[in-house]
Amino acid sequence: MEFYPNEIAYMLRQYSEAENVQINFEEFAEKLYYYTSGHPFLVSKLCKTIAEDILPQKADKSCWTLDDLEAAVQLLLKENNTNFDNLIKNLENIPDLYDLVYRILIKGERIPFSPDASLTRLGRMYGIFKENENAVRIHNRIYEQRIYTYMAVRAIEENRVGDSHYLGSQFTKDDGSLDLPTVLRKFQLFMKEQYSKKDSAMLEREWRLIFLAFLKPILNGQGYDFKEVETSEEKRLDVVITYLQWKYIVKLKRWAGEKSHEKGLNQLANYLDIHGLKEGFLLIFDDREKPTWREELIQHRGKEIFAVWV
Repeated sequence: MEFYPNEIAYMLRQYSEAENVQINFEEFAEKLYYYTSGHPFLVSKLCKTIAEDILPQKADKSCWTLDDLEAAVQLLLKENNTNFDNLIKNLENIPDLYDLVYRILIKGERIPFSPDASLTRLGRMYGIFKENENAVRIHNRIYEQRIYTYMAVRAIEENRVGDSHYLGSQFTKDDGSLDLPTVLRKFQLFMKEQYSKKDSAMLEREWRLIFLAFLKPILNGQGYDFKEVETSEEKRLDVVITYLQWKYIVKLKRWAGEKSHEKGLNQLANYLDIHGLKEGFLLIFDDREKPTWREELIQHRGKEIFAVWV
């Protein structure tokens, strides 16, 4: 069972009238659906969190805002509950299902949807998967973030990432925003230092997870990052980072030559347009025999793109 935005808006309207609270129903419903894909537990949980935990702390208790929803998402992602416990337990108990989720979420692979495929059917039964554009996707962004956090911390615990000691105010600007160029430079340095110490096959296989795990303690509860898996032969991954009130787009892709690089810049420019941003970031895994370890500030189609090779 899933709620669609018009159904969510209807329930919000009923609540608003009963509790005398102002809500922009359509806008709020669309954002709730963006995070939850209409999952009933997640929709109700986020609304309950706003009503019981966030609204009482506000000076103006007469209205719900999108900032309240963002705060509720943050609280939910830090919470332990039976729904999340079952989600992770199913991944831990079924290694093949874990591997399939890893391929979709971290590696950005496109898995064609078939209702008869055993793992797909199992994942749908547990509420992990959904079908979207004839491909298997993680059901919702809340689950994506929760699973990614679990995988990232697991990689740290298993020492596949190493000692990421780059923390603290060195990654924030004077206005409190995230200094993402510094983050990417530090990650480049981290990879360069670790390159000779790690198995190269592991690096090639898990470089995306290594970056996401590296990023996790830097955000440190002040933000989160959602993966936007794109369908293409390059298996690229777009990461949407929110940090307090700021938003950043980072494209992760493998180096495949200048023609592919130009295509990637166009894709990133298009995605920045969708989000109304002028600046973007490109993290390129260069698996040639002699990596370049370089950075470049690129002006492309009216966008400023900071690119780093690792």
